[in-house]
Amino acid sequence: MRAKLKLRHKYLIIITLVVITIAAITTFVAQNYFRSYFLETYKVNLNDYVNNIASEYFDLNSPASLSKSGNQNDYKETLKKSDQINTVTLTDGNGTVIASDNKSLLNTPLLSNTSWQSAVSGEVVFEGLSFSNDTRDVKAYLPIFSQEKSVKGIVVAEITMPEIVGSVTNFIWGITWAIIGASGIYIIISYLTVAELEKKMSEKERSVFDASKVLAEEQKMYEAIATSLAESLVVVNKDGQIVLFNNEAERVTGNKAEDIEYRSYKKIINFFDEKGRKQKRDLIGESLKKGKVIKTSSKDGFYIKNAQKNLIPVSVNIAPIAAGDSFIKGVAITIEDISYEKELQKVKDEFVYVVAHELGNPIFALDGYLSLLEGKNKKYDSESKKMLTDARKINAELSNLVNDLLEVARNETGRLTFEIEKINLERIAKEVVKNESFKAKKKKIKLSLKPTRAPLAIGNEAKIKEVVTNLVNNAIKYNQAGGKVEIAITEQKGYISLSVKDNGFGMSKEEKEHLFEKFYRVKSKETQEITGTGLGLFISKQIVEKCGGRIWAETEKGKGSTFTFELKKAK
Repeated sequence: MRAKLKLRHKYLIIITLVVITIAAITTFVAQNYFRSYFLETYKVNLNDYVNNIASEYFDLNSPASLSKSGNQNDYKETLKKSDQINTVTLTDGNGTVIASDNKSLLNTPLLSNTSWQSAVSGEVVFEGLSFSNDTRDVKAYLPIFSQEKSVKGIVVAEITMPEIVGSVTNFIWGITWAIIGASGIYIIISYLTVAELEKKMSEKERSVFDASKVLAEEQKMYEAIATSLAESLVVVNKDGQIVLFNNEAERVTGNKAEDIEYRSYKKIINFFDEKGRKQKRDLIGESLKKGKVIKTSSKDGFYIKNAQKNLIPVSVNIAPIAAGDSFIKGVAITIEDISYEKELQKVKDEFVYVVAHELGNPIFALDGYLSLLEGKNKKYDSESKKMLTDARKINAELSNLVNDLLEVARNETGRLTFEIEKINLERIAKEVVKNESFKAKKKKIKLSLKPTRAPLAIGNEAKIKEVVTNLVNNAIKYNQAGGKVEIAITEQKGYISLSVKDNGFGMSKEEKEHLFEKFYRVKSKETQEITGTGLGLFISKQIVEKCGGRIWAETEKGKGSTFTFELKKAK
């Protein structure tokens, strides 16, 4: 028995050391990858910012010096309006200072500066950058390019790096140290447990085991592991009282475990939306009552308020603690602070918006050139005509994708704004029927609008028309030839609803659950030839909800679908 205990103890130590080593290596690789990726992205964005503004103040293709081809002081002051740029010195391509916050540098050369020499060759240079001690204030040398990509001047700026670099680094290290700490505690407790068992056991007592002693030691071990977890852990008993509140829960909420022990969770843990309004769902009470696991993600928009009344975005996992098949003893709640994830998502959404916005101009220009080619010479052979038609079709699909991406990015970066007004859903539906009738006739689908006298609704006419168009267009695309599409408008309990019903392919229950997700498209043998971005329904949902309404679908495989949205009735 003792030999087995010693052998298990050795295995525990080896396994724990392997876990610690893997955690350290993973942290080092992840940290360096993030830093390299972030620094390169930050350099590109900062240099683009400097050059975009420069094009507004200087004639960059003029052979004259920057000091003669624009207003360098106005340019300098515009750069300083950035939250991250503190002081600015501007030189021309020959190294002479032509504008600076330090007046004594004017008209003096910087040619001896090696960083300036690197920048004049077209490289972005940072001085004083050190991730080892989380240095944020650095000096940047940023080249200004002409359209021919020659360097016309250099911006020397003192900048403050975004706080997210240090925050994410500390977050990664925090996870690592938590794993190492938990592993160390586990080794110590395992060693003590083995030593205690060896001490208590004798030849005559091997058949008798002190169960209460083992249970006590195990409880201590579980409490130690729970305390050292990197996530907030809260345990609530069947009466709704808090019986465990670990260190991370104390940090996130700002409450001390000794102050809230055996108090009702309703007084301590409440969930809010991003505007600070209390959520209607009582997730903890629901899990206690029904005994089901409840999980939320960053998309669900759950927040908690700490002791200082600050909103913190969280993801929550609630699992019932059951005794037997039916008796619920309580629930275990893990609460993860996802502030860093939200910040990174914001950076990603901003990047998508910039890329989609920049793609719009070349796509529009290409469409113009293709139109010009079609109109200038009509004596193309059939193959050339087909190539031109296909090119315009592909360019139109690309344009639709970019427009959809822009719409999504505008919503997720807070740029999707529009006026809320009184709108006539019947008039909007009639316009959509008129516009989409050609597609319906081409596919021999009967498109109809039931007459109505519903009152006005609250929304935005242009955006709601976009929603109706998308629903009707989908009903036509996902329908068989000879089918029908019916639009109906009804009034009920202060709301005006519009439904689009088809007798097309329909969807399964599993497919329906993902309908309004970003980039989701139903994949089946009937839809494999149908093109689309998978963004139409996602955008429609965002628009309807911003108008104060809601949208849903009713569908059955092989029997068609009905998409409905409702808006508040105008007073």
